[in-house]
Amino acid sequence: MHRPNLGAEDAAHIRENLVREKVMENAQRCRAMALLCRQQAALYPVEAWKWLGQAERWEHLAEAPFALKAFPVVEPNSAAA
Repeated sequence: MHRPNLGAEDAAHIRENLVREKVMENAQRCRAMALLCRQQAALYPVEAWKWLGQAERWEHLAEAPFALKAFPVVEPNSAAA
């Protein structure tokens, strides 16, 4: 299969999109964990404080990359090559 030659700008966009997708996947996993913790809190009211605290932690972890505006893409130094 023939792959087109990508310019540096195109490659940077592809890397940026891959990073964005990973951030979204990680956020979804964190929110799923938060949901499980809230369900545990409903099932075990005596320990609800613990499960709700964990849910809050997972939600915080889900939002952290967005607060940092995702991860910056670091371009390799082309002069060093």
